[in-house]
Amino acid sequence: MVPAEVLHDSALRMGLDYAGVAVFAATGALAAARRGYDIVTFAFFAAVTGIGGGTLRDLLLGAPVFWVANPGYVAVCIAAAGAVWAVGERLSRFRSLLWLDALGLAAYCVVGASKAADWGAPPLVAGVMGVLSATFGGVVRDVLAGEPSVLLRKEIYVTAAVLGAGVFVVLRIVGAPDIVAGGLGIAAAFALRAAAIARGWTLPGFGRPDVIAPWPTAAVPLSAPVAAVPAATPPTDISVEPAASKARRAPRAKAVAPHAISVQPPEAPGPVKRSRAKPSPADPETAPPRPRLRKTKPDIEP
Repeated sequence: MVPAEVLHDSALRMGLDYAGVAVFAATGALAAARRGYDIVTFAFFAAVTGIGGGTLRDLLLGAPVFWVANPGYVAVCIAAAGAVWAVGERLSRFRSLLWLDALGLAAYCVVGASKAADWGAPPLVAGVMGVLSATFGGVVRDVLAGEPSVLLRKEIYVTAAVLGAGVFVVLRIVGAPDIVAGGLGIAAAFALRAAAIARGWTLPGFGRPDVIAPWPTAAVPLSAPVAAVPAATPPTDISVEPAASKARRAPRAKAVAPHAISVQPPEAPGPVKRSRAKPSPADPETAPPRPRLRKTKPDIEP
């Protein structure tokens, strides 16, 4: 049996919940504005971003989904989309998206951890629920907008949600009032995220990117047959053989039929002096030489 105070959120947590949904919805509408979408897509992006993280949290906890029982959350998302549609041209969309997302992240990591703790989740699970509540909506927004996911960037994002939810859970364990624990958790998460935006802080990565081998482009199934590697061809012997060895290995010439007659090409005539009188073709001295025919002996090897 779930206690009645768990089913009805406190005024403070409900106020933070509404604020977080509104801010996240505004970031979704700003992402749609950067792509130049219409007003209907504005509202869709705003709703998915605003209530996405809380929906995942409630489904994992087995709690009633918060926006199904209270349609006011959907109305807040639509109102945020309309506000961005009205004033989006006057804003620096990317910078506004970053700072509004930082506010929503700080508020929602505490709200998610608080609700999980009220539903009997252990402290570690409550902290994880706070992180999921604060980051899942932004991940869905980036996927829909075709932007690089916040989880794949080097900037400090999830770490800020971990810090805020961790501060809230630890202070609640030591007996601090919820308003104090929640306020300090929100302040810690927003301060870290704001410093990361303003100063470009990032966490150190693993290794050096230029020495890490890239992933293969196509996976080879384990059952695929392995092609046989051809044997290496021995190097060609380029040593010089003696002339006698070459003569022994030379092929024999084919025998020529006897009385074979070879025709020699005509010899090139020498320079001819021009004369006024045209030579007679019957004159043997001036007639062009004829090709000589000679008999050759058969070239038969004894």
